[in-house]
Amino acid sequence: MLVPSALLLASTTATLAAGVPYHNGPVVSNIEITAIFYGRVPYQTTVTDYYAQITDSVYMDWLAEFNTPSQRIGRGRLVTSFNETTNIKTRLSDSTDVHDYLISLVKTGKITPNNNSYFAIHFQQGINIDYCYVVNGQNQCGSTCSEYGAWHSFIDLSKYGISVPGVPYLYYGVMPDCGSGFDAVAASHEVIETISDPAGDNPALAAWCDTNDLSGGEIADKCGTSGKIVGSNGKSYTVATGWSNTYKKCIYAPVASATTSKTKTVASASTTTASTNVASSSRVTSASKTASTGIPVPSGPCSTYYETKCAGGNTYLCYYWSGGSLTWKKWQSGC
Repeated sequence: MLVPSALLLASTTATLAAGVPYHNGPVVSNIEITAIFYGRVPYQTTVTDYYAQITDSVYMDWLAEFNTPSQRIGRGRLVTSFNETTNIKTRLSDSTDVHDYLISLVKTGKITPNNNSYFAIHFQQGINIDYCYVVNGQNQCGSTCSEYGAWHSFIDLSKYGISVPGVPYLYYGVMPDCGSGFDAVAASHEVIETISDPAGDNPALAAWCDTNDLSGGEIADKCGTSGKIVGSNGKSYTVATGWSNTYKKCIYAPVASATTSKTKTVASASTTTASTNVASSSRVTSASKTASTGIPVPSGPCSTYYETKCAGGNTYLCYYWSGGSLTWKKWQSGC
């Protein structure tokens, strides 16, 4: 689900306690990822290896709790990848340019969507994508790396005159490069939300989503921490946690498989932070005061994209607020 990027971690105790209900929409049973590199993306091998490993790992196994009466969720795979190098735009609109681009790929036979397909578009650094949506009757618009981070969404193929038997929708993700290269946590965040709520932008098609949580009610929106899983190649991969209705906490693997040791996270920077299979690790109570104002601010550097901390009774978010350096800024009252 697309929400203002700073809201992705701003879940409250109340919304966590509410869990994530089912609204009868479709899920993705066995995700099949096509990675599309739009422009010059230097870390393509890293991305394809990441998707190949996390989709065939314990990271998929815990998502079975989001099975529906007609669909069962299991492991997936990386299908393919390709690099788009022609007609590259430096600024795109999600609802026009991105949609038109994906539809052109369908019409030319470059991609063939099925109900498990997820097209993850990784954009060259410096390319901005705009998104507009309606909140309380008001049109809200913003761009990647300033107002928004990554998101996932869908396209109703019938609106473009495309008929694929049994396949009404095309699921995709927008993955910007905000200056720190490949964001593994954001990528996995969108993967597990595509699986559990692929068409949730339309309330009539919502699957597993807390519609009362204005900060973004999908399973990864409610967490904001990360953990590490081990791929079939023996290497470790950092992944976003998701809310488990079964265990009533944020996890990233079946609880018996999830490591609880301190690990490094690489959300957008190569810094370290305590990461377990629960959500509380990203919210700390320590704070310092600025010399100029005396107002409490989070202690420690702001170096992990999307990290939140509690200081002085307020929630602060580490983000590219000015479009430049990562900076702590108060996002909401309360922790």
